[in-house]
Amino acid sequence: MLKSRRDVIIATGFFTTLWANSTVERCHVHLTGFEPFAIAGVFNELKDGFITCSLVITQNRDAFIDIPNVSEFKPLALNDHDLKDWFNATKTLDDIRNLCYQDCSIDFGYELDHSIHTKINYN
Repeated sequence: MLKSRRDVIIATGFFTTLWANSTVERCHVHLTGFEPFAIAGVFNELKDGFITCSLVITQNRDAFIDIPNVSEFKPLALNDHDLKDWFNATKTLDDIRNLCYQDCSIDFGYELDHSIHTKINYN
């Protein structure tokens, strides 16, 4: 899939989780102005013609150290240069693997998402 079925998912953010006060809290990770960015993905076409896609995840690196996350993994966000490399058909599989292991140069921020704790009043 990494060799010939690469795609991107355009997003304005994603969620990580934080363990705090004996509960799991969601953290909304995004760019400062909530601008869209690309997350590396791969796709596949099933025998019945249904097309699926998956996010590519990679290990957290130094650039992601200040973002709360109980997992050691994060989506592979692509800056403009990496995006061109991701779709470059002349890149070798080793080049693409190296892209997956490099540190992200995108400056993310985050905020706790309390929406799941909000009580809804239907009256």
